[in-house]
Amino acid sequence: MHRRFPGGTFQGTSWGIGSLSVACAELALLTRTLPVAIEADESAQSVRDVFRLVSERVVDVINLKVTNLGGLRHFLEAVRICEAGQVACRIGAAFGPALMQSMALQAACIPKALPYACELSEHLHLQDDPFTALPVQNGSLALPDGPGCGVGWRH
Repeated sequence: MHRRFPGGTFQGTSWGIGSLSVACAELALLTRTLPVAIEADESAQSVRDVFRLVSERVVDVINLKVTNLGGLRHFLEAVRICEAGQVACRIGAAFGPALMQSMALQAACIPKALPYACELSEHLHLQDDPFTALPVQNGSLALPDGPGCGVGWRH
């Protein structure tokens, strides 16, 4: 189930319910009460957001996106925060060309564990992608062998 919390903001992302403190408290209550994992998705837009979600144990899982976090260095910081706080992370989709998805795949190799499925094949929905796509086999992308990111420029 995917549910946005109307009203309020969390670092500029719509998901609150009037105030940030109330939103965090309600998500934390869901996390403590429900027998399923509660995931933060669009509420993890910065390393600061990830730190708050983890330090207050608001959720069980955080969906990290390299592009939303501002690049690989911030992504790595967010992964380390999740691991230190024992909050699972998942690598999420950012719509874009195969080159961007390939870099997200490289980043997905950083966390020590990924207990939930990741979204890394969104490039397959892009028409006229200027890059060759990484092959998806049995629902998985494989990290390319050798140097580079594994995609090429279409001529």
